[in-house]
Amino acid sequence: SLKVPDAAKAALKSPSKNLGKPAPPLQKQSSTNSLVGSRAAMRSRTKLASVSQSRLRRESGRDDGGEDDWEQKDPVRPADQLQLTEDELKQEFTRILNANNPHAPHNIVRFSFKEREYKQTATVEQAVFTFSLDGNLLPLDSDEGRRQKAKRKSTLRQGSRASIQDPGLVELKVPGATATTSTGTGDDDDIAVAPEKKALRNQFNFSERASQTFNQTSKERAAQTEPPPRAAFGATATQWAIYDAYVADQARQAALKDKKAVSKKETTRDKVSDYSETHDRGDDSSPWAAAGKVVTLTDAKKLERMVNQNTFDEVLQDLFYWEDPSDEFKPGQGSLLPLWRMVSEAARKRTVTALSWCPQYFDLFAVGYGSYDYLRPTAGLVAVFSLKNPSFPEFEFETPAGVMCLDFHPKQSDLLVIGLYDGTVAVHRLRYGGGTGKPLYASSPKSGQHTDPVWQVRWRVGDDDKSYSFCSVSSDSRVVQWTIVKNELQHTDMAALQSDAANTGAVEASVFTKAAGTCMAFCPQNAGQFLVGTEDGAIRLCSTAYGSKYLNSYLGHGMAVYNVAWNAFHPRVFVSCGADWTIRLWDSASTTAVFSFDLGSPVGDVAWAPFSSCVFAAVTTSGQVHVFDLQQNKHEPMCVQSVAKKGHFTHLAFNSKLPLIIVGDDRGAVHNLKLSPNLRKNLKDKKVPSAEAQIAALDKILDSVKDLPE
Repeated sequence: SLKVPDAAKAALKSPSKNLGKPAPPLQKQSSTNSLVGSRAAMRSRTKLASVSQSRLRRESGRDDGGEDDWEQKDPVRPADQLQLTEDELKQEFTRILNANNPHAPHNIVRFSFKEREYKQTATVEQAVFTFSLDGNLLPLDSDEGRRQKAKRKSTLRQGSRASIQDPGLVELKVPGATATTSTGTGDDDDIAVAPEKKALRNQFNFSERASQTFNQTSKERAAQTEPPPRAAFGATATQWAIYDAYVADQARQAALKDKKAVSKKETTRDKVSDYSETHDRGDDSSPWAAAGKVVTLTDAKKLERMVNQNTFDEVLQDLFYWEDPSDEFKPGQGSLLPLWRMVSEAARKRTVTALSWCPQYFDLFAVGYGSYDYLRPTAGLVAVFSLKNPSFPEFEFETPAGVMCLDFHPKQSDLLVIGLYDGTVAVHRLRYGGGTGKPLYASSPKSGQHTDPVWQVRWRVGDDDKSYSFCSVSSDSRVVQWTIVKNELQHTDMAALQSDAANTGAVEASVFTKAAGTCMAFCPQNAGQFLVGTEDGAIRLCSTAYGSKYLNSYLGHGMAVYNVAWNAFHPRVFVSCGADWTIRLWDSASTTAVFSFDLGSPVGDVAWAPFSSCVFAAVTTSGQVHVFDLQQNKHEPMCVQSVAKKGHFTHLAFNSKLPLIIVGDDRGAVHNLKLSPNLRKNLKDKKVPSAEAQIAALDKILDSVKDLPE
């Protein structure tokens, strides 16, 4: 039972008047008055609810005189509502709702420190937090929870004591309670506290724990051994110091050979110590002089290669191991990776006129320097570079005239034949005296020397021919075979080139019967046949058996032919390039070109790839490299790349084992370029096609273009 005073009844009847005022103290009343007060409060609440419902009906205009508000009524239709049929009303429209925020921005840009550029954010946060509140729950088993629980009990105990001491309070009966508070003035032992309501436990079982690991003590182990015997030597290993060591070693060897003149030995010893600028002249106690007595020329070369390989370690890693991953996403296209740019100091402002790889050592190649500017002829230079030492050439010597062509011997790689601008052909041995520039054999006017520049030289190697012989072609219309006999060169005219005007029979044409040869190439499968390109654009197929007549003539170029090259696999197919901006693919059985490609500028050189019968490359004077693969694209090159910003490309050559080509320009530089995987699929595959498969693949391409005669 609840005892309510009269003041409380008045507060229930008029709550608005007593709002905000403190409640009066409770008074002791009888049980009858408390029951009457409860009924009056219930009647006031019922009346307030009925008044509120009537007001709501009046405001909504639905005062229907006490009808049931929950009764279903006909909806009120607006006058402009669209009238739909039953089928249209039954039609269902599906609308997909998503949780994306329409106000979320989609163009957020953030700076990427990894790529060093601004990049657009791929994902946008769609969640919107409307309310967030940090909780303050504590576990009951924790120390703080026990302290608060004890504090709460003490507070309730003090409050119960104060209520007993105050006579104005009434006795309350709590439903479900087993103990009540006693009135009057008694001892504290008579007080009974009502049981507390059990607090809800944390449903998430929250706990916060921390631990600290034990830091292990650091240990240090050391072992001591006897140091190996060594000699102290300190110096800066620079490239010019290594070069000076070469010069010193050559001077030392020359001093040892001259045993007769003692004074010359002392002078030579002074020169040995002269290469070190940090020590006085003639000081044999210098570290470089002491090292020169121990380190030989061969050891110095190895040391120089080690220094260069450490310097260009990343480039070597790219050459042997790196593959362009972008080729997987662009089929039918390839690229060239620039590796080195090799330049000799003596070759500045000279044009690269010839390139040739060594057949025995795949990392060695020779470069010939001269000039195509006939008004300003320069002296020639031959430099032999190695991929193991990109900074300096292995051999280097000058020639009295510009070098126009050169070629390595296919079996004896230390023999190098060169053709000069003044018509001289010379044979050099690189192993002995290669750096002096003195040839082993050289032509002379008495031995049948050419009267015009020699544009091409090629070694000839036969099965039965044990002698060394090579052929040359010149602008004087002669194709000459040179044979090394004992200590001299003997010549034999293989063919005399003539123009087509000589066959017309006209009197005026008798003066202009000679045709200037510009290039030549021997058939790899038939050493008795060779091609000769001329300045008038014609290509002649000749035989070594007789030179009075041509086996065939191929007329297609409108200007001078710069180079012809036989296919390494197919015995009938060859390619040519010229000053008329075109590359033409020929079949020796037909006088018409099978393919013709216009590159937009004069084509300086063209070469077949050694690993595929369908891949060839060409360079133009505009500074571009074009790589073709007829098996993938018969109409356009797979790669057109500008390697150098300035300069015109003159020649190129494929490496026999590595996916590498070298390109020379008119500034004396040689560029090393690596082929991407799409440009060398035969090398990329584990099973390399056989020669028969290579020939069949090229025949299939030729048959698709035109029917070839038998």
